[in-house]
Amino acid sequence: MSNKLEKAKNQRIEYIDALRGFAMLLVVFCHINYFTFGVNGSSSLMVTTFSSFMLPLFFILSGFLAYKSELLLCNGKTLLVNVFKKFTVLVVPALVIGLIYTYFHSSRGADVFINNEMKMGYWFTFSLFQMFLIFYLISYVTGKSSIKGNTKFCFVSLIIVAIFMYIALSPIRRSQTMSRLADIICFGQTCEYFIFFVVGIIASKFRNTFFRILDNRYISAIGIILFFLLLYYKYSLAGCYDSYIVEKFFTRVVPMLLGLLGAFISFNYFRIYENNFTRSTKLGSLLQFIGKRTLDVYWLHYFFIPRVPSVGDFIIENQSLIVEVSFVLVVAMLVVAFALLLSSILRTSKFLGLILFGVKR
Repeated sequence: MSNKLEKAKNQRIEYIDALRGFAMLLVVFCHINYFTFGVNGSSSLMVTTFSSFMLPLFFILSGFLAYKSELLLCNGKTLLVNVFKKFTVLVVPALVIGLIYTYFHSSRGADVFINNEMKMGYWFTFSLFQMFLIFYLISYVTGKSSIKGNTKFCFVSLIIVAIFMYIALSPIRRSQTMSRLADIICFGQTCEYFIFFVVGIIASKFRNTFFRILDNRYISAIGIILFFLLLYYKYSLAGCYDSYIVEKFFTRVVPMLLGLLGAFISFNYFRIYENNFTRSTKLGSLLQFIGKRTLDVYWLHYFFIPRVPSVGDFIIENQSLIVEVSFVLVVAMLVVAFALLLSSILRTSKFLGLILFGVKR
């Protein structure tokens, strides 16, 4: 195991690229179910299961890959360079592609994109940019402090800020002024998911310990059992809470636990069976390609999502997981294929590659 850990530290980890591809497929799956067939979490166990951890998994992986020892306690120049780089890669493409999508798919014009927290589905990279910005700022500020053990202070600060943001989300959404501002910059979503980004950073920093925890057979067994128990109660209750405390537990605590447990289970599965996800296997090659073009698929897949609600009625009536997966899988793979094809065509232009995907050639 020690050789594996050293390899993970010094080389690009193939199973993580494959895991990113898997996470992107989960997002497309859920979007196909919801937008194409009109099937939501209340009528689909698959949507409830995938949606409980797909976004936490994305943010944990982003934090895991974001951690680099040289970024901790960075100087002003490093801070500005990294912020500018993330802005051109995450924000500019989301603005350009998001506004183009809004123009063709909304009669309300740019207003629905600017003032709505979900940004027509393009909120993810706006929030991800803010997470990187907070990480860089905390690294810079703690690096300038005179406190001994600056690195530990940096991690403690990240944890405190993440918890504060998660708790502060409800007051922010209750305040009309703060809520409007939060909607414009997608800050509510940032508060919701920053804690997962920080978990990813910590897991990467202490990855030897993180891997040993995942390898513990008792901890892994408890994690899997707890995930499915919480998922069962969340799906069966479906908003029917008999007290304020129970409501808060199932709307704030349970989603966080499901996100963490689902992400860790997925991470551990791909790590244990990493030989199945190498470039030498067809599945691994496909997932890694999608994983390396995750943002391309995310930004472009909305353009290819069809609307077929009649199929959704058939899925809901049959209540068959096999039927649901079969329909969704076929459409999802076609959508991903078209998104990747369009991405490859657009990337042949240096200008479009830079503006739409932040790619410099």
